[in-house]
Amino acid sequence: MALTTGGGSANPAWAGMTTKGDVEYHNGTTRTRLAAGTAGQALTTGGAGANASFAGMTTSGDLEYHNGTTRTRLAKGTALYVLRMNSGGTAPEWAEASVADASVSQAKLKTSQSSVSTSTAGAILTLPGGEYGFFPQLKSSSVLAECFWGYDVGEGVGYRAAYTISESFVTVIGIGTSNPGVRIAYAQQRYVTSSGEVFWIFFMTDKSTGNILHGCCAPDHPCFGNGNDPLLIEHPFNDYDPSKHEIVVINPTNEEVKELKEKCKSPRRGVSKKLILDLFYHTRDKQGEIIADPLYKIDNVEMEYPKIPVTIGIANDDLASVWWKAITKEPAEVIKTIIPQPEYVKPRGLKKNGVAKIY
Repeated sequence: MALTTGGGSANPAWAGMTTKGDVEYHNGTTRTRLAAGTAGQALTTGGAGANASFAGMTTSGDLEYHNGTTRTRLAKGTALYVLRMNSGGTAPEWAEASVADASVSQAKLKTSQSSVSTSTAGAILTLPGGEYGFFPQLKSSSVLAECFWGYDVGEGVGYRAAYTISESFVTVIGIGTSNPGVRIAYAQQRYVTSSGEVFWIFFMTDKSTGNILHGCCAPDHPCFGNGNDPLLIEHPFNDYDPSKHEIVVINPTNEEVKELKEKCKSPRRGVSKKLILDLFYHTRDKQGEIIADPLYKIDNVEMEYPKIPVTIGIANDDLASVWWKAITKEPAEVIKTIIPQPEYVKPRGLKKNGVAKIY
């Protein structure tokens, strides 16, 4: 206790607090007792003319921040969520950790996916992502036709999983379907990347019929990870013959890429999700008969080839460095250039097939 006085003409007296944890403050008239707060709370003031009080958080994992007026509680977030600023930049919030979509340009390493397809008995196709990639996966358009890796490419040559005549190191895959012209064979590869400025969909078509023979789809040019030189790897099709084939490229906008990906989602359990390349082929029944047209097709209107610098490789790309930066999301030094247009590669538009015809 303390000896206090009530002022002039008042007797002194012993006064004060006797309860452990209490504090004392002046309320503008007299000394006042403030009872002990809850464990973990802090003594705060509302400013001039306001009484002191205990305030703060009492729940494990909560945080405290200032909202511009007063101290505010932010309840703890969901397990593995990260703390970030809200979209208005005014307050912190908890959010699921994520990496920007592959169709959006950004400077940190992430993973993207490339895919290739063929409707032929066998083709050697270049997988974008190359040396930065994981092991490729296979898929068939029907359980009634095999999609195989490696095939008989001709008499005297034998079975080969892949081959190349490129002077650059390339990641190639030899795939085919046991029912050519009817069923489609696919391969996909996830790979480390730091790009996404332009999305690339390549098709090689038969000049006489216009049918799609092979396809390739990725948020990176085929030279990415395959020597990183667009003059050496101009397209992904190793069996291109200018007298028989035509190569077209579609560069959809970010909005179009989002729309394509939305169409690829599985409608229900038991039905596998589609690849973007799936959307350009007919739907067939178990007998191989066409039952629906493709959802999208190549627009015959000539488009402009991309004229912006795009990422074609990662600088200082020793394997350990690439994977470490991918894991830690560290900024990567990338190699960028404007891809020159080969004379024989025709840029075309993306066209919805209207109401796809059901047969």
